[in-house]
Amino acid sequence: MRVVVTGADAIGSDLKLWSIGGVIIHHCDGAESLADDRKGEPCGCPELLADRKAEAKAGRGPKPDTSTSFRLLDVPGLGRFQMRSGSWDLLRVLHEYVSDLDGIRRAAAVCALTLETVTFVPKGGPMGDKIVSYKKPALKVD
Repeated sequence: MRVVVTGADAIGSDLKLWSIGGVIIHHCDGAESLADDRKGEPCGCPELLADRKAEAKAGRGPKPDTSTSFRLLDVPGLGRFQMRSGSWDLLRVLHEYVSDLDGIRRAAAVCALTLETVTFVPKGGPMGDKIVSYKKPALKVD
């Protein structure tokens, strides 16, 4: 869908680990804590994204929480919307979207917000040769 994004500040990203009871027990940007009582201190997360993902999959580390605020191009009067995602694929390329938006000299940019299908055959494991597919969000700045 065609959307209007108001600069790089419209994109936010952090990492969160939630307890079973729904309380955030770790909140960071991957390098520093964002928790009120530890703000700015080193968070202790692994440096590599693959290691962070492995820790999160094991339940020991935080997962991505990204958001993009936008208006619909054709009906901006409907108000502001927000797309939230926990996608590791989106987190991996988010800096590119921020850079693209920073490169625009206007206050707002017209973008295409899409869901792309990713299909693959996992290596080994319980899935065998079964094809796996999922949707990943993508943002293309016009």
